[in-house]
Amino acid sequence: MGNNILKINKEMKETIERSGYLMEQEIAKFLRHERLSVLPNYSFRDIETDSSKEIDILALTGDDILTEEGYIGDIFFLLVIEVKNIEPVVCFTQNNILYNGYFHFSGVPKYIWNKKNKEKDLNTFLKIEKFHHYYKIDRIASQFCIISEKRGSRSIMTKYRASHHFGNNRNLYEELLLPLIKVVEYEKEKYQNILEFDKPEPIHLIFYYPIAVVNGLFECYVGGREPVYKKVHQVNFVRRYVSKKISGNYRIDMCDKKGLKKLIESIKKELKIIVKYIEKNHELFVQSALKEYKDKRKEELLKRAEKIKTKKMYRRYY
Repeated sequence: MGNNILKINKEMKETIERSGYLMEQEIAKFLRHERLSVLPNYSFRDIETDSSKEIDILALTGDDILTEEGYIGDIFFLLVIEVKNIEPVVCFTQNNILYNGYFHFSGVPKYIWNKKNKEKDLNTFLKIEKFHHYYKIDRIASQFCIISEKRGSRSIMTKYRASHHFGNNRNLYEELLLPLIKVVEYEKEKYQNILEFDKPEPIHLIFYYPIAVVNGLFECYVGGREPVYKKVHQVNFVRRYVSKKISGNYRIDMCDKKGLKKLIESIKKELKIIVKYIEKNHELFVQSALKEYKDKRKEELLKRAEKIKTKKMYRRYY
């Protein structure tokens, strides 16, 4: 067929730059420089449709849980990241009154049992609200749009449109936020069988950080008398999603590249704080993890016994 060489001209280069491929590569390189393990174009199973989907970047950081007795488990922070080379994205914020928490995690232990045999949710016991960046921002968004220019419009008043659509009528919500929600649920489902973690080192925890990175970000604060617009680098966003198989609230960090750098600094600090807190209270964590394993094994045995009983009854009548 010949050795035809395709020359990448200026127009082609500009097309590639607009597409976002280079932005993804830049962010992946930055995360590696920050010593995170990076998997670009991470494929996962959509638990709603059972089809294969893809997230732009999956990044992992973590640490061992160490005490005087030695290694007792590990903790991981899983960052799921969607990248879109678009601007401006405008997030509509209001005072953060109702939307606290929603820090998703999986693994063991999910609950901490004290000496009086009373349980506390892990997030509550860790006192997340005292140090996590979800609680440090007094404004939060639950709605956003992208400003795009109308093609062929002659009227100055209708030159722009604000919507969820960009490019060739692509839906920003479906391409930016929905994959983040679905990959978090996929990963949680993958690690839901706690008996897979049943080892001499009982503590195994995975925390999830959904992150959406865009090229330009604005905040429109709607909590006052009139909307106030401001260019920002990061916005705390919450999305509620309900379907037959998924239901929950999801905190998503919306940011640009500069905001991502600051966010990674916060995440690293949060990891250190949680590790230190677990190590300080390691006896309670170990006891709680062992209780969960014990309860789960008992539950599995009861299920097996019930299946055997059902089979025997079936054989007796048929």
